[in-house]
Amino acid sequence: MTGANGLTGADGVTGANGLTGADGVTGANGLTGADGVTGANGLTGADGVTGQTGASGLTGATGLTGATGLTGATGLTGATGLTGAVGVTGAVGVTGATGATGLTGATGLTGATGVTGAVGVTGATGLTGATGVTGAVGVTGQTGATGLTGATGLTGATGAPGGPTGNTGASGFGSLPANNVVATSQTRTGAGANTYGDLTTAGPSATVTVTAAGEALVTVTAQLTNDTAVQGCFVGFAVSGATTVAASDTQALEYVNNGGNGFSGQAKQFSATYLVTGLNAGSNTFTAKYRNTSTASTCTFVNRNIIVIGY
Repeated sequence: MTGANGLTGADGVTGANGLTGADGVTGANGLTGADGVTGANGLTGADGVTGQTGASGLTGATGLTGATGLTGATGLTGATGLTGAVGVTGAVGVTGATGATGLTGATGLTGATGVTGAVGVTGATGLTGATGVTGAVGVTGQTGATGLTGATGLTGATGAPGGPTGNTGASGFGSLPANNVVATSQTRTGAGANTYGDLTTAGPSATVTVTAAGEALVTVTAQLTNDTAVQGCFVGFAVSGATTVAASDTQALEYVNNGGNGFSGQAKQFSATYLVTGLNAGSNTFTAKYRNTSTASTCTFVNRNIIVIGY
């Protein structure tokens, strides 16, 4: 028998291939070795990813409509109902009026009084007769005529006067708001530019009616630029008509160029609103006026607007 195989030695360096020798005689097959011990089962592999749900099957064709059933037979006619009972007999008519009483006959002569007979034995009390039937209720008489309307009563005294008259409400608007716009770009520069005055196109202006309250709400709006640093532009307003008021810085839109000489490219648009008091009642016209802080710089005004509400 073939002995157990020895340990395999380390691989030596592979020598150069020698010449192939002639095939030797094939030796007899050795005995089959005993089966080795079966190895332990390997770990179960992770579950594979679940496949996508298959597409829904096609909807089956609608079945044929069943045949309509036969109409049922007509039911039997019901029996005729019983004849109703005879109605109650109507009430007896009213009894006719009693005839007039005949004349009373003359009284006959009084006969002589006879001898008083002996008192007879008192007879037994007779039975009480049965109670007679109660007569029918008589017909109700007709309703009497409506009585005359009574005389009208005297008028009551007049009540005392009501409470004192309430305070007079606040005055409403003297007129609807007035508004005007001048969109043209115009400038103010040179001599006199540092006082209030008009541009080439004066205004805009707005006229309203002022009540005895003597007030108006005035809003001025404009886009302003000044081409010189630390110089500014003003938009005020003057009042004419029933009241005369000159334009002033105390009621004006003001902007000063603190951004340097490049401000000409940094135009800004603003508004200012003032409540003007002390006006005379009547028609008052408010006109925009313009001022430059320097005669050497140039102020440019665009989109000039004035809105006035009189009270």
